[in-house]
Amino acid sequence: MAARWAFLAGLCLVVPGCERSSSTERPDEPTALDCTLSIYPPGATVVVSRDGAVVDRREVGNEPVRLTLQAGRYTVEAMKVGYDPFIERVTFGRDATRFAARLSPVLGELVIRSDPGVTIEAVDARGRTIPLGRIGSDGVRCITTLDAGRYTIRLSRPPHPPVTRPVELKPGRTEELQAELAQAHGSRD
Repeated sequence: MAARWAFLAGLCLVVPGCERSSSTERPDEPTALDCTLSIYPPGATVVVSRDGAVVDRREVGNEPVRLTLQAGRYTVEAMKVGYDPFIERVTFGRDATRFAARLSPVLGELVIRSDPGVTIEAVDARGRTIPLGRIGSDGVRCITTLDAGRYTIRLSRPPHPPVTRPVELKPGRTEELQAELAQAHGSRD
């Protein structure tokens, strides 16, 4: 678990002036600070808490989140479906009012079994077509570059008509899809 958090912390972009220390409030700290949290990607939910109590919870848009906080240690959590959650202890103070983090996408794995030479494309929820290559001579293609989510997989190889199949990739799971173009073509009335 420690290695996982160390990895996530490595993805955090720290704006100069943001401390990550175990220091407590200093008596010369201002009582209220204008703090900025930049979390990527947009649409993530950010939760800021202190001593176990939620101070603020909101969805992040394209602009940074601006909060008025008391100086001290907070826990910043960010989450979005399809991304690893992020959690970090952050100390905000006179010289530490900005924080930035980037969530890491969680990828799904798709194993496709079909005829050798079949071209594979994925169509995502936005309608974008993503080329995924061809089925190898062994009749198998393993794809690990797609974000978790719903896709329509299109398999094609002339002279056969294309075959489409819906698939939902889930974080950290392997989905399998099998489609034989020759059989699909031969079964048409």
